[in-house]
Amino acid sequence: MDEDGNPKKINTAQFVQRFIFLLLILAIGIAMFVIGVLNLDNCGNDDMRLVPVYLVGAGALNILSAILQLLAIFTVLCWARNCLSDTSMAIEVGMVSWFMGIIAVFTVIFFVFGSIFVFL
Repeated sequence: MDEDGNPKKINTAQFVQRFIFLLLILAIGIAMFVIGVLNLDNCGNDDMRLVPVYLVGAGALNILSAILQLLAIFTVLCWARNCLSDTSMAIEVGMVSWFMGIIAVFTVIFFVFGSIFVFL
């Protein structure tokens, strides 16, 4: 319930779309990770030996990012159903946002260094 005693409203269609999108991102991250792990020792070309390592790292970051975003979605859903207080929801979403910022910085750095190693 909000301040006026009305039930909290969420856009269910938007949450379902985000959930499906995050599941797709999670599947891509898992695929990247698995392909990288399976090919760590199979890269015969010395110039491309770091591609599987890049896939493992980028896949792990995608998986972690998707899981944290799913956690944020479920936190908001739980708050809308009055499972969490406003303060608890704000703290949890704030923590997830902070970790997402750190992951975003590592993702950009990993992308730049991975592109340098793969293409140069």
